[in-house]
Amino acid sequence: MRNSKKLTFIRKLLKFSQFIDSCADKLGWLSNWVVLLTIGVGFFNVVVRYLGRFLEVQLSSNALLELQWYLFSVTFLFGCVYILRHGENVRVDFLYTTMSEKRLALVDLVGTIFF
Repeated sequence: MRNSKKLTFIRKLLKFSQFIDSCADKLGWLSNWVVLLTIGVGFFNVVVRYLGRFLEVQLSSNALLELQWYLFSVTFLFGCVYILRHGENVRVDFLYTTMSEKRLALVDLVGTIFF
């Protein structure tokens, strides 16, 4: 009886873990589009600024510059979740080449907790 409760609890935890992984993948997909939107807003800011100088009219606004920074921040917020889930984050490879699998896991765990 007790083992069946443990198995049920483990299955629920695995299902929750799969849900979190699915959310991380969707956030990574969304991050790709936010990058494109950020580039578009940045391009528009540059064109409007130079066009405004040429026409001697103030066409750019601080709101668009702030939007660009917020989109840039959202890119990293969503992208980090995806990168950490798939293990694509940048590592110090010259340290990793000489470590065993067990030590690599320990370094990843400590690094994730503290940094």
